[in-house]
Amino acid sequence: MRNAMGAPLGLPVAKHNRYSGELAEFRRTLGAAMHQVDHQPHAAASMLTAFIHQVTALVRTGRLSVADGTNLITAAENLIADLAN
Repeated sequence: MRNAMGAPLGLPVAKHNRYSGELAEFRRTLGAAMHQVDHQPHAAASMLTAFIHQVTALVRTGRLSVADGTNLITAAENLIADLAN
């Protein structure tokens, strides 16, 4: 689930700016979750829940827009729902 640049879908490729740290953390969390999807879906769902908490914190502190946060959280929640089935 990566784009042509190697980034997880929905996340831009990091550039050196004030958001590159947050993007790198998102990628680590999502990468770890995606690695677990096939073999440990419960672990993947837990990691996606952690991702949702990261996004929520960034929105709350104004480092991520509400619109972007909502899109990321919705995508993560959809993945969690898929893993439950």
